[in-house]
Amino acid sequence: MRLGGPVSDNTTPDGWVAAVRGCGFRAAYCPVPVGSPDAVVHSFMQAAKQADIVIAEVGAWSNPLSPSPKERS
Repeated sequence: MRLGGPVSDNTTPDGWVAAVRGCGFRAAYCPVPVGSPDAVVHSFMQAAKQADIVIAEVGAWSNPLSPSPKERS
């Protein structure tokens, strides 16, 4: 089992990796906001892979039980 959580330094892939490791985590929330450029997302994905960090949660929330079709989707 990997433990993880949010970390405060997510401005660069190297800073994010250092912050995750500094907390003793091997998993973390997705460090980039929704809508970030693909190159930024890819750079954080590569940094996570090289550091053996699992990105455990991403900003893709929905409520599949909502009566509202828009919210369900």
